[in-house]
Amino acid sequence: MPVPKVPNLTGVQRRRLKANTLTIYRYVPIGRLLELLRTKQLSFMKISKWDDPFEGHLIDLYCQIFTQFDPEAVKSKFAFSCWSLTSESDHIWRIYTPNKDGVRISVHLAELLLAQPRVKAGAVEYPEQSEIRQRIKAFGAMTSKQSGLFFVKRYAFQAEKELRLMVTAKNDEEKAKTIIPLLFDKRLIHGLRFDPRMDVEHYECLKSYLANQYSLDKKIMTQSLLYQPNRVFKSNPPP
Repeated sequence: MPVPKVPNLTGVQRRRLKANTLTIYRYVPIGRLLELLRTKQLSFMKISKWDDPFEGHLIDLYCQIFTQFDPEAVKSKFAFSCWSLTSESDHIWRIYTPNKDGVRISVHLAELLLAQPRVKAGAVEYPEQSEIRQRIKAFGAMTSKQSGLFFVKRYAFQAEKELRLMVTAKNDEEKAKTIIPLLFDKRLIHGLRFDPRMDVEHYECLKSYLANQYSLDKKIMTQSLLYQPNRVFKSNPPP
């Protein structure tokens, strides 16, 4: 089965997607990982639940331009799970795991898309503020292009290199929900990297717990060395 197309990727990223080597990352508090493993479901959230009010404002602007559309109706059609193409970032650790209890989940994008055909994906674009209104107009009044509105974000957020997984509500019941859960197989997880600020003993306990409780291979679990220079230089001694 061919891998679905993913908009806004670079040429290198498209080749890696085709070869099943394009990895995407989700930075979450440890509680969210445990929920994922316990429920075996990946949650896709409507934009009404997002923290950044600007995201919903783009849809409002669109509906001010194309007045035949109701903004709440457009927002209710799509739900998202937000990932990153950045393998590690001080900024992302601090923003998404402020309590120093985070974990970075790694999956191969092609495997996830093939395992869950309802899911579509796209890399987020980050135009300058002055370009956003023109970008919105360019989507036009075609309902088939409205999902593209959710893959535009302000230039100030470009360091996130966000990739969004999207699911379209299939009926009125899903349109009314704020979260749409889809099945998630733990075998899709290729790596778990724990917060660099986490106490080492706590990390070791979590690793043992996940191996025992969920039969995860300890080899896929590591702790980030981002803030631990002594361990970095010990594992990579100078020539």
